[in-house]
Amino acid sequence: MADLNAYNRRVAAYNQQVAQQATRTNQQVDAYNRAADAQNRRTISDANKALRSARPELTYTPAESALVDRVQDAVGVLPATKETDVFLSYARIDGAVTASALKAALDRLNLSVWFDAASVKPGHSMSRQMDEGLRKAGPASSCSPRRT
Repeated sequence: MADLNAYNRRVAAYNQQVAQQATRTNQQVDAYNRAADAQNRRTISDANKALRSARPELTYTPAESALVDRVQDAVGVLPATKETDVFLSYARIDGAVTASALKAALDRLNLSVWFDAASVKPGHSMSRQMDEGLRKAGPASSCSPRRT
């Protein structure tokens, strides 16, 4: 019986050592995860800053510049009853890049934009959803870049 008690004490001591090692390992993993999370947050923050400060290489004709100015002036006097500030439409064949850049610029101005890529629900009539978006939005803007 004494041998069995001694064996049980050795097993208990071993189990305690294993538990202590597991605790140390968990603490190390937690510290590593906290450091990795902090690095990920810094990386995401830096990427967001870079995206916000990126200047698209867009050029506007004088007529397009005048239109943008009129839209910006109109945005300042939007009625409070509209669900979105701007309805943005574009020609899919050649306007997606320009429209996306304009949407990003409007987003940076904290304006809500009805934009089909984000607003249209698959499986429903696109025409009806666009009509609904127009009814619920402030000024409308149409992008159809010139082909060169």
